[in-house]
Amino acid sequence: MKFTSNDIAAIVHGRLLPAASNNMVIGISTDSRTLQPDDLFVPLRGPNYDGHDYLRQAVQHGAAACISEEVVGGLSVPVIQVDDALSALGAIAAHIRANFHDPVFAVTGTTGKTSTKEMLAAILKQQSAGLKTEGNYNNLIGLPLTLARLDDSQRWIVLELGMSQAGEIARLAAIAQPNVAIITNVGAGHLAGVGNISGVAHAKGELFASLATGCTAIINADDAMVVKLPLPAWVRRLSFAIEHPADVMATDITSAQTTQFNLVIDGVDYPVTIPLPGRHQIYNALAAAAAAYSIGVQIEDIVTGLSQVQMTAQRLEVRDLPCGATLLDDSYNANPQSMRAALTALSDWPCSGRRIAVLADMLELGSAAEECHREIGQFAAQKVDCLLSMGQWAATMLQAAPAVAELPPCLNHDEINRWLREHLQPDDCVLIKGSRGMHMEKVVNKLLAGQ
Repeated sequence: MKFTSNDIAAIVHGRLLPAASNNMVIGISTDSRTLQPDDLFVPLRGPNYDGHDYLRQAVQHGAAACISEEVVGGLSVPVIQVDDALSALGAIAAHIRANFHDPVFAVTGTTGKTSTKEMLAAILKQQSAGLKTEGNYNNLIGLPLTLARLDDSQRWIVLELGMSQAGEIARLAAIAQPNVAIITNVGAGHLAGVGNISGVAHAKGELFASLATGCTAIINADDAMVVKLPLPAWVRRLSFAIEHPADVMATDITSAQTTQFNLVIDGVDYPVTIPLPGRHQIYNALAAAAAAYSIGVQIEDIVTGLSQVQMTAQRLEVRDLPCGATLLDDSYNANPQSMRAALTALSDWPCSGRRIAVLADMLELGSAAEECHREIGQFAAQKVDCLLSMGQWAATMLQAAPAVAELPPCLNHDEINRWLREHLQPDDCVLIKGSRGMHMEKVVNKLLAGQ
């Protein structure tokens, strides 16, 4: 990005405070600690912080201009006054996007967003450089900061859209303005914010509803909730599936340490190997393949890209432990769908020892929490040899799986690590998973350190 402070004021419909120079802005920051010289500083407010407290610090660190919701004096750089700094951040990002004329993809869904995003980016980079969402920058702050990294060398954008309540996807889509939209699936996630599965479907469906004439919706034909989502008549449909007829399909599936299948497009089979465990990854691969195919990417590049994908940390990441056992680190987050997928991957893993699942609470499930944890306990009983659990719903999960419950609910991470340190054998495989707020990476870090 490259704007003057006058440009920014016009874009956000802000008031440039008197006596301001017209500085050049080449980046955006919402954190004065990591701000780079010539960034625009956008001070955001949260429950426990107010970025306006750091306006002067941002200028000291080299900010070229600042947004502010308050009348501010005494700063040596232009200050653009707005009613809402977050909305201003989104307006700048939407302006950047509107001036980008190559394909923009948006991915949402209860599970598989990040994997699908990574797979699609791996495919697209076979042809050219592009921009993708990094880390957890999939919200109303992260998405604009992602678009602010756009440069002239990039020929595509892949954006991950997350949500915790209704209306969020619509706001993100208004900024992203995607040409191709993917909804991976609809399941029990963020129920506390949307009420029930129908609420999840409606919230995710905001992405399809945002599509303009000539855009493409990538539809999971095996997910009845996605299939039922309303779609504007002017939008092209392209489907993927394993079980139902679709435009892009998978057959002859095998999964262990890697996942193999035949990708079927236009009636032709193309053998694919994904260097990742888990049958659920096939749906993510099909979604990515369909999205790439929708803009004319060659099948050879699709197959090559899928074979080269590298998954982000803590998402079913395979690690060797000092004791010789294998770790499946899926500690980044959890909901009922991703729990089932991870437990199935553990069940499929070639293991001569025990398959051990260490599961913590799935958060934000509202009134469905007890039933969801009970169902996961029952599912785990069919997939693993040993189950450990921690959290408010640990007892519920363990009571549903008495045959594999190794000990009562663990009180903390240290108790889990102590048991694993004493009982893990070289031929075992252990899965670690829980919601972000359960901080199961603490268990992982101690395991990797041999503690």
